Amino acid sequence: MIISPPFLPPAGVVCADEYETDPMMAAVEQCELGHHGIYPIAFDRRWHCGMHLAPNDQTEPVRAIADGEVIAFRVAGTAISDGQPDEKTGKPALNSNTGFVLLKHVTDTGDGRTITFYSLYMHLRDMAEQERLERQPNDPPQQGSATALPAWLLDNAGGKDGKVQSGGRRKVYRKDRLGYWGACHGQPHLHFEIFMTEADFGAWFEQDGHKVQLGVANPVQPASRDYWGHSYFVISGGQALVSAPPGRRDSPYFPTLAAWTVPANSKLYVEAYFHKGQRYTRSWFDEAGDGNKLTLLTEQPVKDRYADYEYKLYQRAVDLYPACPSDGYELMRFGRILSEQPTLPAADRATWVAVPFDANGTQGYVDVNQSAILKLSDADFPFFTGWKKIDDGNTPFDQDGLCGYAELRRIVGDVEAQIATSAEEGPHALRRDQGKVGEGHGTQAVGLPLGKLQYGHGGFSDASNVADPEFRHEDRLTAYVQGDAAIRNRLKGFVCHAPSEWDATTDEERFKRLNEPDGFFGKRKESDPNGYENFIAFRKRFQFIEQTPLRGGQRFWFFHPLAFIRHFRKCGWLSGNELTQLVPTKAMRKDSRGAWVSERVVISEQADSIIANGRGHLNGSLCMHSISSSPLRMAAFFANATQETQWFGKLHERNAVAWYAPWDGRGFLQLTGPGNYIKYWRFLGRNIPESLKAALNTAAIKAHQTQKNDSLSDKSFKELTTEMIKWRNEVQADGTDPSRSAAAYWSWTQAAMFADCFPVLKREIRTVNNMPNVYYSCESFGQVAATVNFGSPVSDLSNINKVNGIVARCQAYVNALMVLVDYIPFPDMDGHLTAMPEGYQRRNVS
Repeated sequence: MIISPPFLPPAGVVCADEYETDPMMAAVEQCELGHHGIYPIAFDRRWHCGMHLAPNDQTEPVRAIADGEVIAFRVAGTAISDGQPDEKTGKPALNSNTGFVLLKHVTDTGDGRTITFYSLYMHLRDMAEQERLERQPNDPPQQGSATALPAWLLDNAGGKDGKVQSGGRRKVYRKDRLGYWGACHGQPHLHFEIFMTEADFGAWFEQDGHKVQLGVANPVQPASRDYWGHSYFVISGGQALVSAPPGRRDSPYFPTLAAWTVPANSKLYVEAYFHKGQRYTRSWFDEAGDGNKLTLLTEQPVKDRYADYEYKLYQRAVDLYPACPSDGYELMRFGRILSEQPTLPAADRATWVAVPFDANGTQGYVDVNQSAILKLSDADFPFFTGWKKIDDGNTPFDQDGLCGYAELRRIVGDVEAQIATSAEEGPHALRRDQGKVGEGHGTQAVGLPLGKLQYGHGGFSDASNVADPEFRHEDRLTAYVQGDAAIRNRLKGFVCHAPSEWDATTDEERFKRLNEPDGFFGKRKESDPNGYENFIAFRKRFQFIEQTPLRGGQRFWFFHPLAFIRHFRKCGWLSGNELTQLVPTKAMRKDSRGAWVSERVVISEQADSIIANGRGHLNGSLCMHSISSSPLRMAAFFANATQETQWFGKLHERNAVAWYAPWDGRGFLQLTGPGNYIKYWRFLGRNIPESLKAALNTAAIKAHQTQKNDSLSDKSFKELTTEMIKWRNEVQADGTDPSRSAAAYWSWTQAAMFADCFPVLKREIRTVNNMPNVYYSCESFGQVAATVNFGSPVSDLSNINKVNGIVARCQAYVNALMVLVDYIPFPDMDGHLTAMPEGYQRRNVS
C-alpha cells in the first residue's frame, strides 16, 4: 500500500525532531482544526465521522491519497449561501462549497490481504473562486496529474453544474490534484473522510486466518504471519528484566543496563522499531494488568545504547546466531521467526532485547522469544496504541444518535472524570434535551432567523440562548473535547460504525425530533414556520451517498483519516500495479558506437510473470530487511533492481562468456560471484566447507585476471555438490531466493546507510540525436548503486560514473521517487526547485 495525506506541503520534507519517523504526516497533522469539525463527534453530540483540515497556504491543492477509482464527484460553478448576509452587499453570502470527490481504493497489505476503502474530499472550491486562486488551462488534460486538474473536474456545462456525477470508472493516481479546499459557512477547510463498507471491513478485519484483534484488551498471539510496521511485546507480571543476558556481560552487543521485575498482576507493553539505523523503544505500564488504565512511561522513544543497531543487524545475526543467521535476523527484527521453515534450533532462539521500564527511560534486557511474551505488530492494531472499535455494544451514542458526556469519558478511559460525573449527575443525566441540534463548525450565524441559528455538519443551534440550561450538555461535551488535546488524540483511535452524514435518506430518522412540538424547530413554528424544511433542504445541497453505488440507509466503518494514513504508511507491501509503476517509461544507454540513445521501456510478458510470481516473496523479504519501512530505501532498492533485471524481464544474467560465469548474476539484485553466493547460503544456515570457499575464491581471482571463466567451471571443484548447484539455480527461479538473496545482499553491504540520506538531485544532460535529454544524478543514490554493483561504496565519487548503467539507474531512481515518495524538489534549468522532474512521464496501469 502506498498512501499519503491529502496535502503535501514542502514543509513535510524534513523535520527537526529526530524522533519523528514521518515528517510529512507531522506537517499535515498541524493542519487539523481543533475548534470545529473534530472526529468523530460534532458540537451537537451527533456523529461527525470526518475531520477538518486547513493548511496555511490557500493554494495548497487537495490531492488523491492513493491510486483509486472515481465513484462520484460534483463540480460547482459558484458557492451557495447558508443565509448569512454579505457584509459589503447585504445580499446572501456565497460562503459554502458543495464540490466533492469520492474515491475507491483497492490495494494490498500482505499476501492475500486485499483491502478496499474509500476517501472523501468535501467542500472543494467552486470554479469561480478556483480560477481566481490559480488560473486553469484552456485545454486541461483528460487524465489528472500532480500538477494539473483533469478536464472532468473543470467541466460544469450541460446541466452538470452542482449535480452529482458518476465517476465513470475514471482512474486517479496518488498525488493527483482533485481541487482546492473551500469553505462551509464561510469557514475555510477541507472536510476529509476515510471509511470502509461493512462488507469490505469484514473482508479485511475478519478474514479467515487473518482476523485482526482491533482494540482487543487481552489479545492472543496471532495465527497470521501478517507483520508490518512496528513490533510490540506484551510482558506479564513476574517477568524479570536483566542488566545483561546470561553469558553476554562482556559482549559489545549488550551494553550493561539495569535489572527489574514486572510487578505481579501488572503488564508492560513495549513498542520497538528501527529508524535510520537506530533502534527505538517506548513502553506503557498497566498496573492492574486489565488494559483499562495505561501509563505511557516516556514521552519520547528511548534510543538503544548500541549505536547503529539496524545498520549492523546482519553482522549481529551472524555473530549471535551462527547456526542460522537468517532466522536470528528475523528474531531480532520481529521478535519471532515468520519464515515457514525455520532452521535455527529452538534452544538457540533466545532473543535478548532492551526495553524501557520506567519514566526515566531506564532499560533492561528481556528474552522476547519466550512463548509467555506476546508478539504483535501494527498489522494487529494493538489496543494500547489507541485503537478502539466503536459499535453498538460500546457506543457513547444513544438511540437518538446523541453522544453522552459520561459515556464518552468512560470509553476514552477517563476513569477519574467518569467517577466524578457519575457521582454528580447520575448515570443518565446527560441523556436529555434530545430534540435539538448543535454546531459542528464554529460560531457562524446563519438565517432562519438571521443572527440566531448556527449550522454545522451536525445541524443548527440557537446562538441567542447560549445561557439556557438546555445547551449545557453540548457546551460541556464541546469543552471536554476541544479543550483537551489528550482526549482528541484518544478519539483518533476510534473506528466507528456509523451512518454517513452525506446520506439524505437518514435525515428524517436523524432529525425528526427537531420538528416535534418540544423540539428545536417545533418550538419555533410561529416565528420560523419553514425552519425545519429549510434546514433539511440546505443539508441536501451537500448530500450524495444515496445517488452512488454505496446506496442510502447504510452504515459504514469510519477511521480518523490521518490516523488511518499514518498507520498504513508503515505497511510497505506493494501491489502488482504499484510494482509495475516502478519501471520507468524510458531509459538512456550507450549504443555499440558509444552514442547515447533514449528508448521506451516496455513491460514484457516475462516481466509481468516475474512480478506476479515473485511479488509475495519480494514484499516479504523487503519487510524482513526493513527496506519497505522507508520509501527512500525502496526507491533506491528498486532503481537498482529494475535496471539489473532489465526492467523485471529476467532474474538470470545468462552471460556464459562472462569471466565470473557460471556464478553470473541471479535474483532481483543479480547476486554475482562465488563469494556472494556462499555468503548468502551461510546466512541461511547452510554448511559450506571453508576449503571450497577458498578454492572458489582463488579461481575467481584468476578468472578476473585472465578474463576467462575456465577456472570457475563446476567440474573443477569436487566439493561443489549437485545440491549446491541446485541452490545456485534457485536464485533465478520462482520462489523465495531471488528476493531473499537481494535483501540479504542489501543488508550485508549496509546499502541503507546511503539510501536513508534525503536525495539532493542534480540536473544532468546527455545528448541524444543532437537533442538534450535531461536526467538527474544524486550522490547518495550513486553510492547505493556503487554498493550494489561493486559490492561497496566508492571513496572517489567520480567512480560512480563507472557503475554499469548508472544513467538508467538514476532515471529509475527518479521514477521510483515519484511513485513512492511524497515530495522531492528537482532543480530546473535556472536552478529553481520544482516538484516535477523535467520530461517525466508516469507509467499508467490498468
